[in-house]
Amino acid sequence: MEITMVVATTLNGKITQGDKGGSSWTSKEDSEFLDKIEKQNNLIIMGSKTFEISYNLQHLPVSDKLHIIMTHNKSKYANYQKNGYFEFTDQNPKEIIDNLVMRGYKKGLLLGGSSIYTLFLLNNLVDIIYVTIEPKMFGLGKSVIETLPFEVNLKLCEVKQVNTQGTILLKYKVNKGTIVQKQETPLE
Repeated sequence: MEITMVVATTLNGKITQGDKGGSSWTSKEDSEFLDKIEKQNNLIIMGSKTFEISYNLQHLPVSDKLHIIMTHNKSKYANYQKNGYFEFTDQNPKEIIDNLVMRGYKKGLLLGGSSIYTLFLLNNLVDIIYVTIEPKMFGLGKSVIETLPFEVNLKLCEVKQVNTQGTILLKYKVNKGTIVQKQETPLE
């Protein structure tokens, strides 16, 4: 199964502005790119925080896409569960992908947040990464991935400046099998 990770980040690698989630700080061009790539896919995987920020929970949209929402608290979302549209799971990434493959899915989008990106990368389940770099820097906020000692090797496939402010869209291919989890050096 091909998984495409999509992330918008500041120049210093922040995906949120302080404690606030969401992408209200990103450019119109980033929003348009996200809309376009979502239309090309019928599967979206995200964490529960990203789900809550992205959707009005009072009125979930009618969707023709399957949304897999990863959570440690499935019962919290029982009222939002709609099989085939909004499914909540506490499975690990490998179990999720195995289940989706059995259901016939061949590709999907990974939309975050940082703990979800980290889990999928650590499990060597990401094939392509799109990164929108916005010409901004925040002192506080979540990073693209959690601070764990691991390394992922990528190959740059495409670079595009998408507006006059300097927003850049990058496309990378993940070199499968190159993800290395490093041992932390104990402090003396």
